[in-house]
Amino acid sequence: MIKSLKIKNVFIFLFILIGIVLRVEKIISTQLYRDEVYDLFWSQSSSLRQLLSYNYWDTFHPPAYFIFLKYWQLISIDPLFIRLPGVFSFLITSILLVILAKKISPRSFLLSFILVVLFSFSSTQLTINILARQYILVIPLMVLSLIMFIEILEGDKSKKLYFTIVTLMAFFADYSSIWLILSYCLCVLFGFVAKKRYKQILFPMTIITMTIFFWVFLFMIEKIGFFSSVLNKNYPSGGFSIIDNLLNYIAWFTGIDLPQLAINSSITRIVEIFFLVFGYMGLVYYMKKGNKYIGILLIIILTVPVIISLIITKFLLYVFVHRNLIFVNIAFMFGYSLFLYYLLRSKRLILIIIGIMLLIVYILNPFFNFNKLYYHENYDWIKLTIYAHKALKKSKSVVISIDPLYMYSP
Repeated sequence: MIKSLKIKNVFIFLFILIGIVLRVEKIISTQLYRDEVYDLFWSQSSSLRQLLSYNYWDTFHPPAYFIFLKYWQLISIDPLFIRLPGVFSFLITSILLVILAKKISPRSFLLSFILVVLFSFSSTQLTINILARQYILVIPLMVLSLIMFIEILEGDKSKKLYFTIVTLMAFFADYSSIWLILSYCLCVLFGFVAKKRYKQILFPMTIITMTIFFWVFLFMIEKIGFFSSVLNKNYPSGGFSIIDNLLNYIAWFTGIDLPQLAINSSITRIVEIFFLVFGYMGLVYYMKKGNKYIGILLIIILTVPVIISLIITKFLLYVFVHRNLIFVNIAFMFGYSLFLYYLLRSKRLILIIIGIMLLIVYILNPFFNFNKLYYHENYDWIKLTIYAHKALKKSKSVVISIDPLYMYSP
């Protein structure tokens, strides 16, 4: 029994190691992305007081990562070192996902294994993990928050304080966590309607929501002019259609970006929609065969932001949809894992073969295509970063003018 467990853990460790190698290779082979450089410039040029008081330019993002980067870059501004925390983020998140899978299906090694494989090879997660941006902090915090939420619902009252702290840390790391918190609220509301009262979660959820409402109130009062000017400048023409909203982000939703036969290949879209659908199917199966309320929570995490992303205007799309992609992708991967789990456990050979083929497609995905990071070909961001770092030692601020001017350009 113990020997079998060790062998299983070796398999999980092996795929985590492969995921680390993939991320290190992408870090080495891609130069710093425009937004990464902007974050680096701003963290260098802002005082701790400015960051803590939210007195900086890019208020689309909370201050936590800027504060972290301000001190991290003091050790070295080598691009590889700046991106190194993303590798640690992947490692920590992988371990947390195994724990979360155990919460969902305690006796299943297969579910943990599939989830680690999908997370390691997800094109979306691979892109996010190599970026020196807010996402490397928020992803492990959100997964840890979800683990604690489930433990509290199962009756562990000792986790209430830790849950409150971790969830608020996730919120101040990146606003993508707002979708997870909203899902918590809806799940608790559903519990009340279903006469399954979650009294043990009410106090921490009250503290979390009151803190967020207070922050958002101050945030909107102080920054509404910034939002208006930036969004009108970057999105002057109105909103996307409902279908466009979904198609524009479907690769991020699914975590798989197949080789493009054309810029908007209909074949690629069909395959991605297929992955989108069976992510939902996995969660639906789980609601029938597993813990009903955990299944409902994961369905809510998927459904609410996706529906909102379909109907809101382009202005709101920029503020909110970019914030839901990160955790929605993780929830979909749970759906894929559950779907593949049921296929591979099936006694029918054809279903097992289909499950293996789907898993292989996901594994091969990053080797054939990788979400391209956008940057100006005419600028060497690494040299600009080093130049700005030296210049900041002589001046309080550095302004780099780029033509045409982009919102995120420093």
